[in-house]
Amino acid sequence: MPHPRVHVVLLTVNNRPRKERATQAALLAKHDVDLRICVVGNDCTPGIVPACARTVVLMENLGIPGGRNAGSRALAETDLPGDYLFFLDSNAIPP
Repeated sequence: MPHPRVHVVLLTVNNRPRKERATQAALLAKHDVDLRICVVGNDCTPGIVPACARTVVLMENLGIPGGRNAGSRALAETDLPGDYLFFLDSNAIPP
């Protein structure tokens, strides 16, 4: 049985590098899923991007909904549709 395809939009503003690395490490440690990741820089160029990820650079901060929508659109262009869509912010790891 194939693994579920999970599209993940990871939103960042490049202001929490330690948390961003930890968040991405937790995400990439997942097993039994086929991940498609898009890191969206909300008014920035993403500084920390997994090798397997797409990136979207927004020239202005569109807020959380705008950033998530941009990442969702980019992932919709991938070769395989996702079974699930997951939103994760770069500060998801607690202090």
